[in-house]
Amino acid sequence: MVRTVSASRRQHPYHHGNLASALVSAGLDIAAEGGPEALSLREAARRAGVSPTAAYRHFENRDALVMAVKVAVLAQLGAALRAATRSRLPSGLEDSEQGRRRLISIGRAYVEFAIANPGQYRVIFAEATFPSGRLLGDDGEPSGESPYGILGEVLDQMVAAGALEPERREGAEVPMWALVHGLSSLILEGPYKRLPRREQADLVRSALELVISGLQGGGLPH
Repeated sequence: MVRTVSASRRQHPYHHGNLASALVSAGLDIAAEGGPEALSLREAARRAGVSPTAAYRHFENRDALVMAVKVAVLAQLGAALRAATRSRLPSGLEDSEQGRRRLISIGRAYVEFAIANPGQYRVIFAEATFPSGRLLGDDGEPSGESPYGILGEVLDQMVAAGALEPERREGAEVPMWALVHGLSSLILEGPYKRLPRREQADLVRSALELVISGLQGGGLPH
């Protein structure tokens, strides 16, 4: 199960160093506990052990803090997907099968991250704003890879391995992202919430296999 890195920092007041990072870390903890609705500069400042005035020197308003927390969560999600691309596969698999399994792995990692971190995951899609694909700030923090970029990389590898026809590659990120986001929402807030964890995992795996089969031309409409 994926865990975020911020939990170990909870309630650690800021003393020296980068206050902006301390405020984002506090924001991650707040989001983990109460979702995006709970995020506020005043509460982040309190947890960091500084005054609200000090917080406003780094973040103009609540929206700026939400965006910074959003970028940090996306970086953590990207790290989870990157780890999934490096997972060990059975030996002897053809390159095309390796690519298909990598795609299934990152799809499962996405949903597992959402289930493990529901409050922080919801921040990604809060406020109807979305950061650009670059997840490295001007000051170098927070750094990370774009989950969307990692998905595109795996799809490109599938084309190179002959697992995905080039003409089916364009726009393939959309159905994959729609699928994992939809599954995450159905499990977190919808009818699949009460299913046993094993049944949820089986549902995710079968849905991924079905959509990937369609992308590869396995009988579903292009």
